[in-house]
Amino acid sequence: MAQHKLHLTLLFLPRVDPANLPALLRLGASAASAHRGCLLRLDHAEVWPGGIAHLAPSTVPAQLQALHDALLRGARDLHVGCDSRAWHPHLTLARRAEPEQAPRSFDALRWQVRGLSLQRSVLGSGRYERLGQWLLSGAAEL
Repeated sequence: MAQHKLHLTLLFLPRVDPANLPALLRLGASAASAHRGCLLRLDHAEVWPGGIAHLAPSTVPAQLQALHDALLRGARDLHVGCDSRAWHPHLTLARRAEPEQAPRSFDALRWQVRGLSLQRSVLGSGRYERLGQWLLSGAAEL
């Protein structure tokens, strides 16, 4: 996975009506100003069925969980459809991987979470378009 594509999805919105975009941008700004950054320790490697190789935290920091929960509540209040699956924060490394490719042992990756962004995936291209970006409260520049 190319470095510029690395991200952790806080909330997946499968279909967004363009009319909801201004409200989602306000939600992102509000959530960022109300939540502090945290250190995320990615210490678990796995390949999910379907071939998604990823790193995940054994424990989700309370600050990150609170940020996710606030975004989920806000999107639901806006009646924006959200992914109904349970949230499992992860950093995707590769697609179409084989289960035996997951490392058994590695040094945990420490990721300082300082901000969030609203991204739109460009269907069929593997690219993302950044629609908004915000620093979390008390965070240094992105």
